Amino acid sequence: MKDSEKAVLSDPSSFDDLLDKTCERLWDKKKQYTLRRLRELDDNLNSLEQELEQIVFDSGINRAERVR
Repeated sequence: MKDSEKAVLSDPSSFDDLLDKTCERLWDKKKQYTLRRLRELDDNLNSLEQELEQIVFDSGINRAERVR
């Protein structure tokens, strides 16, 4: 074990600081992942909306052609 590791383990305030920093980094990573996932879901939703609009549009054209 390195001397710096021993110092962290023996000094509660150093350990608390290390724990706080680690938790902050983990929280930041979680936020980044969540934002990235939300963007992906939003992109997927936009694609589905476009597909649905195209289906509705195509269906409307087909109905109009059948009415003639």
